[in-house]
Amino acid sequence: SDPELVQEFLDLLYRACHETGFFYIEGHGIPQELFDKVLLCTDRLFALPQHIKDLYHISRSPHYRGYGRYQEENTNGKLDCKETFDLGIDSICCSEEEVDKEPYLKLVGPNQWPDEFHFDPIFDFKQTISEYITLCRDLGIVLVDAIFQSLGHEPGFVLDSFRGPHSYAMLRLLRYPPGAAVPGAELGVGEHVDAGSLALL
Repeated sequence: SDPELVQEFLDLLYRACHETGFFYIEGHGIPQELFDKVLLCTDRLFALPQHIKDLYHISRSPHYRGYGRYQEENTNGKLDCKETFDLGIDSICCSEEEVDKEPYLKLVGPNQWPDEFHFDPIFDFKQTISEYITLCRDLGIVLVDAIFQSLGHEPGFVLDSFRGPHSYAMLRLLRYPPGAAVPGAELGVGEHVDAGSLALL
């Protein structure tokens, strides 16, 4: 790569993070076809009957993965007008000893995957979402590394922390019902800060 172009990119990234707080990235390598499949899977998931979605409720997972009902969460004391489904990289659970030492490791574990018969076979839910999570995780690692470079660190300065066996990446699928369909609803979710190091929307 051209060192001048790299430095120009890092300078733009620094300014975006410090002055604006967010940025739009192109050429990220995630194909549009996959985005489209993820959206179709998400639509199909939230269109399932309530009693089916409740089979995968987040309370059934010790790793905080699964479905969240409409208005089950709140932000700043106001109910959120949304449904959620939280997933991560499928992993083997950590031992009790590991969790006792590092409590965040309780988040590491398997997802709750909805049964495939709920979905059109051409949009394999598990395969589609797993591929998407992995690509987003890999993109996030590249971006975090670039952010640290923009702060003057050498390439790879923090990569070991983000590529370790217990590094954590999550995906939250969301459905915000149309406002007109929810009397009195103003926002799907109130002002908040996402957990983790980097949020990709």
